[in-house]
Amino acid sequence: MTAVGYIYNAAFLCADDARELGIRQAHEHGYAMSWGDCGDAEETLSAWASMIGLDRDDETTFTSHEFPKRVTQAQAERAHGERADTWCSTCGWNLAQPF
Repeated sequence: MTAVGYIYNAAFLCADDARELGIRQAHEHGYAMSWGDCGDAEETLSAWASMIGLDRDDETTFTSHEFPKRVTQAQAERAHGERADTWCSTCGWNLAQPF
């Protein structure tokens, strides 16, 4: 499943802003990324999940208030079609727009 973004705390995040969140959370938990701050969103979120003992591949084990969940293109387009706000809460990029 390829993510076009993420949902966290009832807000959409683009990949770039989710990446920054993963880096920030890792630092707040006292960890540094082994590759510095160069990883992509999936790498930084996976590292953060590992640090807190979360299996992010099983999204039934956590809520989007606890940890970002992946949003696919189809999910973003469906939400947009239902007139939901599909813009990144940080930068304003529309997750429903095709790549």
